[in-house]
Amino acid sequence: VWKARHLDSGEIVAVKVLSTEGASAERLVHALHAEVAAMAGLRHPHVVYVFDYGSVPAEVIDLSGEVAPGSPWFAMEFVDGTTLSKRKWTHDWPSLKQVLLDLLDALAHAHARGVIHRDLKPSNVLMAGEPGRSRLKLTDFGLAFAFEAYFDRDGGQPQLAGTPTYMAPEQVAADPSLQGPWTDLYNLGCIAWSLACGARPYRHRDPQKLIEAHQYAPIPELRARMTLPPGFDQ
Repeated sequence: VWKARHLDSGEIVAVKVLSTEGASAERLVHALHAEVAAMAGLRHPHVVYVFDYGSVPAEVIDLSGEVAPGSPWFAMEFVDGTTLSKRKWTHDWPSLKQVLLDLLDALAHAHARGVIHRDLKPSNVLMAGEPGRSRLKLTDFGLAFAFEAYFDRDGGQPQLAGTPTYMAPEQVAADPSLQGPWTDLYNLGCIAWSLACGARPYRHRDPQKLIEAHQYAPIPELRARMTLPPGFDQ
């Protein structure tokens, strides 16, 4: 990720580009182009805005020395802040409610346009501004899925796409036809739990045990660190 300035407008942006290794995987390159094109169609105050995208031209290689020709790149809105995972939390229901409503609004906008995030987690939620007056921006729609499902190093089956801590049961099958808006809502439920309780629903150091817990374990008791409205746990 590069911090950059648009030469004509002076706009500060974040430019994401594949590494040389990633750019060597043709299927990944095509997948990322498709995902970024989908992201570029989203226009919402709580979704990071994509300004432009394309492929790295050969003449850029000598200037950077770090990217490969033909590698996908996209320039997106630069958010001067931190992620939800690093945000100092006020531990109250009004703050949590606002975060959840903003995320639901962003997801509704994306889902209505056929875009599924597939890796919703606190580190993909950007927060800018002061506590109580912060702006929330959701980023990286579909990119983790594109990377992990299509970047096939050994010629085998597609890899799991998602983060085990928040992974929906249907993501384990690594079959995109089983995934949809419901997948993002499961991820969001895990985020809501984590923020309300200060701990994740399931805690295992072994990723495989985490995946199995999301598939088969009973839902644990919700022990919130704040007063929540009736029905929140359901």
